[in-house]
Amino acid sequence: MRFIKHTMILIAGALLLTGCTCGHALKELKKNKPAAQALSVEAYDKILEEYRNIIEKYQPDAGSRCFTETDAAIKNLEKLREEAFFKDSKTENTIEAYEGYLYKYPYGQFVATAKELRNKIWFQTDMNFDRGIQFLALFMKAQMMQHQSFDKLFPDPKPRPAVMDPFKDTQTGQELTVNDLIENLFIQNLNQHLEVIALSPENIPDAEFVFRGILSLEKDPVSNKQRNYHIYARLDEKSTGRWIAGGDVWVGNFPYIPKPIYADMPAYPIDRNLEKLKESLADPAAEDKDYTAFLDTQSLLSEGNRLYEKGEYKEALKRYEDVSKREDGQKMAVWLGLYNIYLRLKDLEKAGNSFRKAVEIGVRENNEIFSKFLFDVNSAYFTKDKKLFQEYEIQLREISDYLKKTKTCVRITGHVSRTGDPGFLSKRRAETVQRIMAETFPKIYRYSEITGMGYKECLKCTVPDSDENAIDRRVEFKIIPCK
Repeated sequence: MRFIKHTMILIAGALLLTGCTCGHALKELKKNKPAAQALSVEAYDKILEEYRNIIEKYQPDAGSRCFTETDAAIKNLEKLREEAFFKDSKTENTIEAYEGYLYKYPYGQFVATAKELRNKIWFQTDMNFDRGIQFLALFMKAQMMQHQSFDKLFPDPKPRPAVMDPFKDTQTGQELTVNDLIENLFIQNLNQHLEVIALSPENIPDAEFVFRGILSLEKDPVSNKQRNYHIYARLDEKSTGRWIAGGDVWVGNFPYIPKPIYADMPAYPIDRNLEKLKESLADPAAEDKDYTAFLDTQSLLSEGNRLYEKGEYKEALKRYEDVSKREDGQKMAVWLGLYNIYLRLKDLEKAGNSFRKAVEIGVRENNEIFSKFLFDVNSAYFTKDKKLFQEYEIQLREISDYLKKTKTCVRITGHVSRTGDPGFLSKRRAETVQRIMAETFPKIYRYSEITGMGYKECLKCTVPDSDENAIDRRVEFKIIPCK
């Protein structure tokens, strides 16, 4: 009995001594620690190591004061170290740290944590477009790997085939050449699990997954003034339309160049559904089976666009004509694409008919038409390019004829970019358009009103003038009640 009692006293004394020693070590460490604002990332790493050594050496009980203080200090130091890291680092140094961070948290916690970290990186470092897409790909990769059905979706080490529906600009409806860069960056960062193949009718049957997304020019959440591109992306299982991964990222400047068939379109193929797409792109519960059914049609359009880019207009025409006969092919972009192709094939009558169809769809879906007309700089006169002027005559004739036959009234509004004259220039451009329309429809003056908005309603609002803000130099036709 005396032996047991003696042993218990020794154990209690040892625990007390350990606690005191641990507390003493912690006290000395706090005493010698420099001011937090003076610490570098390396200094934080050294102190963190010392704190962890205290726990490892003394192994204080989880409920003890020493453990509680040490654990709290470690968490606080980790937060301060992170702030120092992103304050001092350039983007090139954060990719590896970000990837490691994604796998640190269990599913259900890491998404919010990773988003917070991503925003910190974007707003505290020199994030460019390439790095932004790389971050987005890594974020989606982490979701894929932590998906509850990962083993079923990726049953063996062989990458699964996935197609990528080109991302579109929500404001203009255009596909941009930067899509090629997005696809390449996704391939580089996801090739362990996915093999990205071209979106074409031949590849659709083999594809198991589908990437899609949008580019949206928005006010950033920090300044709430500066407009930056916000990119949203989603990966679906093709057979079910089920969400597998998704995310969004803010990116820096990039060359805003529309793909050839979009650059040649006489109007912007505005698609209001692109704005609605933002919600489903970020919603894991959303299953878009209608979109999955539309993939076959989209694959024909993508192939037609590639053929147009190569100058193979007759082959491109076959794809577009096929789509134009489908119920889900009644979109502005389809008929504006046909207009482009018929022009290249010198069939002006069919070009005009295609443009008329695009006008009808634009009025039905958007109640307006965003037309592209190139004016001379600071001038109310169209560009002196004879070929373009011939096209403008076709377009204005078809719009005028549509208004004449439907007895529809419009407001013709001129706009200028931020570098344009905000005074009378935009209104004078609207007057030029109205005057040319009167040649086909003399009563246009009774069926229309004109106004100039300067740059009050600019959509891109960027400077200097470029392909990006060409939509700011538009003339738009908005349907209004007849007086």
